[in-house]
Amino acid sequence: MSKSNRFRHANLGIFLRERKSSVDSGAKEEDPELQKKHQEIIMNLLKDYDQEETERRYRSHSPYEFKIDPQSFSIDCEEQARKHQRRMIQLMGSDVLRLRDSEYTAELTRRLDIEYKEKLAQKERDLAEGERQRLRHLMMEGLIDSIDIYDKEERSRKKQSQQCPWRASSKSIDKSDHTHRVR
Repeated sequence: MSKSNRFRHANLGIFLRERKSSVDSGAKEEDPELQKKHQEIIMNLLKDYDQEETERRYRSHSPYEFKIDPQSFSIDCEEQARKHQRRMIQLMGSDVLRLRDSEYTAELTRRLDIEYKEKLAQKERDLAEGERQRLRHLMMEGLIDSIDIYDKEERSRKKQSQQCPWRASSKSIDKSDHTHRVR
């Protein structure tokens, strides 16, 4: 018996024990012959079931193409469909979705990830610029000195490089093993 079949039979045993305990607890009493027939049916199904074949069969289905057409939706969903249509055209260049297509899904995921990282980087730049503006404003009002600004920026850079070493800009070569390390 293969490892996967042993696993399936072990799960069946657990299932049957749980079912038997629910019958014993009075949840629903069934005839012992009927229980035996149910167990035989389940055993026959498991004997004929092949997980790998099932996965292969469903993965081999050809992709299903679905075109987002806002007019085919109800009035209350039409605007959302238009937004989704524009979004898919912006991301993938088409409003046709390819369901069950792993390459299409991987490409869509990759593009969404790139877009997310770009938006995150832009948000970080905007926050940094806002902080610089705030510090300049405080300096112009005379509430802080320019030295204080330099110290604060330097501490921020050090803190960021300690938390996220992959963001540090300076690289050095460790002479002992000749590998690049990020500070």
